[in-house]
Amino acid sequence: MALPLFVLMTLMSTCFAQVCLQGNGSGPALPTFPDQFSTEIEANILYLNLTLRITEYYDNINNRGRIDVYSTFGTNTTLVNYDTLEVSHIATAPDGSKSCFAAPLAANSSRFARRLFGTEIINGTAHVTTASQFLLFGAEFNETYIGEEMVRGIPCLRWQSCNASQDGRVNYTIDYYFTKAGWSQYPSMIPVQIIVRGIRPDNFTVDATHEVNNVYSFINFRPGPADDDLFRVTPGQVCMGRITGKPLPPLPNDYFTVLYENIEADIATIRYLREYYYYSQQLYRADFLVGFPNTTTILEDFNEGVQYTINNQYGDCSVIPIDSFSSASTTDSEGMLHLQTLKEHFLRTGSFGYSYEGVSQVRGVDTESWISLRNNEPLNNNQTTLVNGYIQVFFTQPGWSVVTSFNGRPTSNMSVPWRFIIAGNFSDRLPNGTQITSPYSTSLYNVLEFQTNEPDSDVFDASVCFGIDQHTLLSLNLPLPAGTTYTSIDHNLLRSRVRMALSQAVNIPASRIGGLHVYQRSADSIILFLHVLDAPPFSKHQNTMSRDQIVSQLMDKVNKGQVSVTLGDVTFTPSIRLRTNNGTNNGTCEEKEESDGLSNGVVAGISVACFIVGLMAGMCIVCLIHCILRAKSSGKYTTSPYNKHQDEAVLT
Repeated sequence: MALPLFVLMTLMSTCFAQVCLQGNGSGPALPTFPDQFSTEIEANILYLNLTLRITEYYDNINNRGRIDVYSTFGTNTTLVNYDTLEVSHIATAPDGSKSCFAAPLAANSSRFARRLFGTEIINGTAHVTTASQFLLFGAEFNETYIGEEMVRGIPCLRWQSCNASQDGRVNYTIDYYFTKAGWSQYPSMIPVQIIVRGIRPDNFTVDATHEVNNVYSFINFRPGPADDDLFRVTPGQVCMGRITGKPLPPLPNDYFTVLYENIEADIATIRYLREYYYYSQQLYRADFLVGFPNTTTILEDFNEGVQYTINNQYGDCSVIPIDSFSSASTTDSEGMLHLQTLKEHFLRTGSFGYSYEGVSQVRGVDTESWISLRNNEPLNNNQTTLVNGYIQVFFTQPGWSVVTSFNGRPTSNMSVPWRFIIAGNFSDRLPNGTQITSPYSTSLYNVLEFQTNEPDSDVFDASVCFGIDQHTLLSLNLPLPAGTTYTSIDHNLLRSRVRMALSQAVNIPASRIGGLHVYQRSADSIILFLHVLDAPPFSKHQNTMSRDQIVSQLMDKVNKGQVSVTLGDVTFTPSIRLRTNNGTNNGTCEEKEESDGLSNGVVAGISVACFIVGLMAGMCIVCLIHCILRAKSSGKYTTSPYNKHQDEAVLT
């Protein structure tokens, strides 16, 4: 239909004189075209010795259309959307590779697209014309009924319109053939063929004309709507020049937790990854779920400038400085490293923008998607570069609710991330500096869980990476205000607020306080145990106070009432006590007071635990001295000061 549309639209822009011969009486009523239809067309252009296959989708109700033209050179697709006033042109080569560009409907490059379906202004808004208008078929065009004829073995009714310009350079007859009513399964008459004969101006020679004898056969004409996806750019296809359209949904302001399912179809692999992100605290954590309990955790503390890598099965931990290759780091204009913003990390926006793609179903959920063209985009700790690719993001459509509570009530009605697609050629840098570029591949990330509540403070606790002689245990007594009970308090939030209050009181990174545990002390008070940790190696924080200095300042400020903890509308004024002083007392536990209000069971439990810890520490010291003496005698002594199992150092 695309080529007859071009010819017919040329006729519409010309002043005609009617030259039709008299037909066979008034004939039956003119058939009408439906507001929505799709059809295949065989177009035979005699003067070009050319046959084309065409598929057309017309949707007057939703103000859009599509034309596919097939040839030996591939497929050319034109999408026209009058609501967004945008035209997209997609060229698909025989090998399946695609290119796409888009332009506003009003642009000069869109003149042909405007002619495909015609354009009319309704109440000041552009709209696709009716099928009768762009096919020049209707009572206003004075068609003459000719009679019945057989076309392609189908009994048809024939109408003819004859048109000529006043200067004689355009002279056409257009014959329209429709099925007789009741033919096949269609209740109404449908088009079978259009034949255009006559002369028209030549496109290449001034003042010249050429003969036209074009036959357009309609095959499988289908009244009714077509699939919505047919009027959209193919998922994953980036069109240069796209109108940005609808903006991306808002993301959480400060923190989120997300669980990904990563599918690498090219290598038949599925992975799982959980991320915790806390921007204002400059903390990031990633759990690589290799298989429970064999998981690996990456914990990045941008306050200290260090990255912890923890093997959760064996408790092994290594510490390195954060650099530009770290998972969530970025460099500002002054060359300083800091945690990426949420958009930088989650959407990898950088200097790239996203254009709106539309609505589609993903995993049975209605979603909206946005796409962004990427070239030379750093990925995977900057070790991998995405070349000639794209990133597509899918969010749940408004109206879908996320239920995360046991009682089944929706806890979020916001649009949440649902899927990410990263596709292109991936260029990997080997340790020797060599770059290897892989074939084009697609990496799919399904978002299985997305939480916007504040992460538990324990999530970023790195105390497992510190030896027993690098902890000091304190207890914090918090009297319960009137009307508050032990069970009515959010313990996760309490631990987080305590950590923040204490770290701010002595100006240290919150990560220097770990291992927080809450217990009920009595009906009107609770007790919270916590550990003050040594500064990690490579720390870049300006305040590198020793552990003993921190303990001393905390006890002084807390016990003078200079520290309070606020939890919603509840404020606690705590007191603090030293429970154990590892390091100075060789790993022994010392009770500073006999009567602290704890139950006998808790006191007994703590005492037994302290005895066992002290006994184990003593045995380890004896063993360690023995190993050091042996190692020194052989000249092969090594140490790893921040390995949890440093007391098990072996000869190398």
